[in-house]
Amino acid sequence: MQVKIDFKNGNRTVFNADCYDPNDLGRDIIQQIANGNHFFYISGYKEDQLIVDIQSIQSLIISR
Repeated sequence: MQVKIDFKNGNRTVFNADCYDPNDLGRDIIQQIANGNHFFYISGYKEDQLIVDIQSIQSLIISR
């Protein structure tokens, strides 16, 4: 599974998040935002971690 993010500044990133179920990851991100977090965190393969400022996101797509 991949998380594709387009940022407001024009940059893009693709993050491998195979250790998540897509539905669980979506719920986790929504919960982090609902808790008032300014960043969300996704753990990836071999302890990779993506930390994103929520305010900087233009779009976020979770795909298999």
